[in-house]
Amino acid sequence: MNYTNYEQKMVERCSFALVGWPVPGPVRNPSKVGGRSGVNKLLDAFQDGTCHWVKLTDEELLVRMKDNRARAARGEPVYVLRKGRNRAPLKQRGADIVVSSDGSSSSSDGSSSDSDDC
Repeated sequence: MNYTNYEQKMVERCSFALVGWPVPGPVRNPSKVGGRSGVNKLLDAFQDGTCHWVKLTDEELLVRMKDNRARAARGEPVYVLRKGRNRAPLKQRGADIVVSSDGSSSSSDGSSSDSDDC
């Protein structure tokens, strides 16, 4: 589950929300709820039903989306951008492959292969 972008990825995209989150703060990865006591509190809430998933109606979803946008406008981290990709060129790995005039190829490590091999 995408905990970092819970509001965008789970609530706004899928129209599902967690109700009754028992740990102070926003919905987040269970490994970040404060150790064993936090995880036990979360587990107990799921087992007794006080914390559960609900399908939002269209009206509830619109209200939630407006609230999220207002929170983001105030500077709260509602929509967290993904880390960008490293655009550095890949280094060539392995042996260089040389193609001869007869269509076969060989690598600098001495192995060879035919171009028709699968």
